[in-house]
Amino acid sequence: MMKKRIIPLFVCLILIGCNAKSNRQAANQQRANDIPEIPMKTPGMSYDGSQGAVDSFRVNVYLENSGSMNGYVDAGKTDFQHNVFNYLDDVEQWFGSQLNLFFINSKIIPKGNILDDFINKLTPKDFKNAGGNTSTTDIADLFKQILEQSNDSTVSILISDFIFSPGTQNNPEAYLGEQQVKIKRAFEQYLNKNSELAVMVYQLYSNFKGIYYDYLNTPHHNYEGQRPYYIWVICHPLKVASMRVAIPESSFLNRVENYWSITSFSPTIENYAILPNPKKGSFNKLGKDGMNKMRKDAQGEFMFTIGANLGLLDLLLGEKYLLDTDNYARIINKQTTDEWYISVVPNSIPTSPATHNISLSTKGSLPKGDFELAICRKKPKWADDFTDMDDRSLNESNQMKTYGLHYVFDGVVQAYSAKCGNYYSSMNFKMN
Repeated sequence: MMKKRIIPLFVCLILIGCNAKSNRQAANQQRANDIPEIPMKTPGMSYDGSQGAVDSFRVNVYLENSGSMNGYVDAGKTDFQHNVFNYLDDVEQWFGSQLNLFFINSKIIPKGNILDDFINKLTPKDFKNAGGNTSTTDIADLFKQILEQSNDSTVSILISDFIFSPGTQNNPEAYLGEQQVKIKRAFEQYLNKNSELAVMVYQLYSNFKGIYYDYLNTPHHNYEGQRPYYIWVICHPLKVASMRVAIPESSFLNRVENYWSITSFSPTIENYAILPNPKKGSFNKLGKDGMNKMRKDAQGEFMFTIGANLGLLDLLLGEKYLLDTDNYARIINKQTTDEWYISVVPNSIPTSPATHNISLSTKGSLPKGDFELAICRKKPKWADDFTDMDDRSLNESNQMKTYGLHYVFDGVVQAYSAKCGNYYSSMNFKMN
């Protein structure tokens, strides 16, 4: 059996210092000092703090060049071009070497290594002349092509509007369901061969001017307005963590509207404990994770609070994910329950080892036995909120949405759940 190598994440983050912008270095180092260890399962890869550890990674950038992307480019004049150019420049500066640049549609089209030519000088004519099938987008096939070119030492960045193209399909929703299954299969096949994989997604907006193609592939000429686009980063969990520190959301030229990440890595939460307060009712605390003599208060409510160090999960998944109570499962004696309400807040005490305080309350019967609080692998709420199912007319109600969006996330999450389980990690308590 292969022995796991436990590599401190701060060792990898030290690499940031040589290439990240100088005004980030102090903040990055402070965060790095507080990050626990992360296991590396990949043999033959070195993370010893040398520059070669970064250089050993190949960074491939894929820009989708279907017709629906034309309105985002205008010889460097759009928010899309400014923001993507800035982000990729940050990535290139951090890695200290040129990126491998590609267009992608029905095939992968090499575009060299000159970032300025790739993004800043781009026009719709360049997209069309590059080749491949630019009339429709098979999103599942994009992932399949990219993952087939990926491994543990690859960082893949996909930039696209992620609009499905059912076209003349008789049943567009059936097509979306088929795409979801194919996306799931693409990620499952990768995870079968490479046990560690993380994905992070940025949702952003840009001014758009040109032809908009709806889900029936009908062109709408001279559309002008704000439209969403997405940057997907697919790589080893260690690189997601370090890239999050090296290139924070605040470094984007335009605001990151939403962020989401999912990872195969399941860190053990070791530093957690039941706190004496705040509480409702009373109980006798037994060590860090046990209690007995539980009693409700005069209003018939019982509540206890946990202090937990979720620092690494915060770095991988983001603060919004951890503060969303829908991303937690309450499990009593191996049965999930909705009778316990939950609230999560950042811990504001500087001297505390806990990053978050989690309160659990109920007016139901008080159980005896095992109580488990688990952090779930789930798609983000915004994937549903920003999904449009009929984009034949763009207006204020749907111009900021993406046709069929949640099917992309559903396919990815299903793959991870099948291969890695439904939960990232959990905290366990005894109630007697």
